[in-house]
Amino acid sequence: MQNAGLILGGGLVCLIGLGATGMLLLAEQKRNQAWAQRREETVGPYLKPKSTGGPALVVAVRNRQRGVKASPLHRLFNWKEERREQYPMSLGGIVLCMLGPSAVAALLATRVIGDVGWLTLPFFDLLLTRTFLGYSAEKVSRTLLSQFPDALAMVSRSVRVGVPVTESVRVVAREAQSPTREEFGKAADQVQIGLDLENALLEMAERNDLPEYRFFATALALQSQTGGGLTETLETLADTIRKRENARKRGHALASEARTSIYVLAVLPIVVGAMLYVINPDYVGLLFTDKTGQKLLGLAIGMLITGLYVMQQIIKRSLS
Repeated sequence: MQNAGLILGGGLVCLIGLGATGMLLLAEQKRNQAWAQRREETVGPYLKPKSTGGPALVVAVRNRQRGVKASPLHRLFNWKEERREQYPMSLGGIVLCMLGPSAVAALLATRVIGDVGWLTLPFFDLLLTRTFLGYSAEKVSRTLLSQFPDALAMVSRSVRVGVPVTESVRVVAREAQSPTREEFGKAADQVQIGLDLENALLEMAERNDLPEYRFFATALALQSQTGGGLTETLETLADTIRKRENARKRGHALASEARTSIYVLAVLPIVVGAMLYVINPDYVGLLFTDKTGQKLLGLAIGMLITGLYVMQQIIKRSLS
């Protein structure tokens, strides 16, 4: 009866985790759909393909950029094929690399719910792979955002001295730091084969999922339709982005106490356990030799990791 209760408890925990993951994915999908609908309603008319390279060429370039619709496997692992160059390795390589820590987590699960804990191996592998891919994409996005004001300054200075906007994008592609250099290089290559600049920049924004890039594409589209000073618009946008970055850094500084608490809570059980093991090895050794102790140890590690993850997500959402 006790083993059956543990198995049911473990299954319930897995179901709750899967349900929470599904709810987060559904909420993210709804936010993306709402943003796409609002963007289409407000600036859609200004972002229609022009006759620069002909309709067939524009459609071909956009289809090549977006690629085939993401497969269910890619959606499951949160893999974005258009950002393949930003990942350190292929999807299969990342999944294989995550098998090691996933096996350790599944082993801890077996100490709590028995041999059935090995069934959690695919769940842990999926979770760690999604986390790693999300972290990699977020790291690149933060770097792009921090470099974007300098890229806008390059474009603004080039336009001010009489360089066309298209050529100023090439200037950024040559002189900016990575990964901004590669992203603007892709946009310049698309313009060279016939896609208009506004749509090339919009593709870049969609590929990296950065609202600031969308603002840049929208500003160019509105300027080409209505006229006005482009340099003043770009300088204002760059100044706004810098202020937002400063506000974000200030928020991270204010949340440093909470992050420090997370680190202390993560290290404290390990330090206390090590000290107890030095003082009384037999007392702490029961957690490794006794079956009940192994279950309690696995349960404690799982609860610690879950608590740290929840606190990290609370801080992240508060600062977003």
